[in-house]
Amino acid sequence: PPHALKRMQQVDGLNKRDNVLLEWSLALVLAELEGYPVIRIMPVFSGSVSEAADGTPVLGNLFAETDMSSFPDQVNEPTWARLQEFFTNELKVKMKVPRLTVRQVVDHMFRFKASSCLCWTMYKENTRSRQGSLRGLPQAGNAQLEADRMPARCAVSVFNVVEDALPTYQALKNEGHTGKLNKLLIQASKERQSESSAWAG
Repeated sequence: PPHALKRMQQVDGLNKRDNVLLEWSLALVLAELEGYPVIRIMPVFSGSVSEAADGTPVLGNLFAETDMSSFPDQVNEPTWARLQEFFTNELKVKMKVPRLTVRQVVDHMFRFKASSCLCWTMYKENTRSRQGSLRGLPQAGNAQLEADRMPARCAVSVFNVVEDALPTYQALKNEGHTGKLNKLLIQASKERQSESSAWAG
C-alpha cells in the first residue's frame, strides 16, 4: 500500500473518494458492528521497493517508513458519504457511521500489525533460507525470484488465517448471518476492481 498511503497523505485529495480508505473504514466499522461475521482483519502490508548496492531488490518496512503525523487529521467527506450510503441503502443498517479522520483510519489499521502479513519480513526470511539454492543463478536472480513470489506467499498466509477462522464462520452461517456479508463482499470487490481500472487507465 505505499502508493495508496502517499495518496492519503495529500490534503488536496480530501475532496475525492479514496477506495482504499473506504475499504479500510468499512472493515473497521464492520469489526465493531454486532451481527456481522467479520471474524478477523488481516491486512497485507508492503513497504517501498528499492535496490541494494549489489542490485538485489529490497522491500522496506512500511511502519518504519510511515510518519503518522503526515496524514490529514480531517475526514475525507466523499469517502465518508459513500460509506454512510452503503450502510443505509445497501446493507439497510440504520446507523450513523463514525466520522474517522484519515489519520485515525490509518492508525487503527496499523494496530493490526500483529495479525497482518508483513511482506518485507517474509521476503527477508525466504531470501535468507534460499540463498544460493537455485544453482546457476546469481544472488540478484535469487532475490528477484523471491520478491516476485511475495504476493503468492502473502496470499497463502491469508488463506491459512481464513482456514483457521472457518469453524467460526460456519457457525455464523448456520445462524443465518451471511446474506448481507456476501452482498458486502461482492460490492467491495466491484469497487476495488473499479479503482484498479481507473489507475490502470
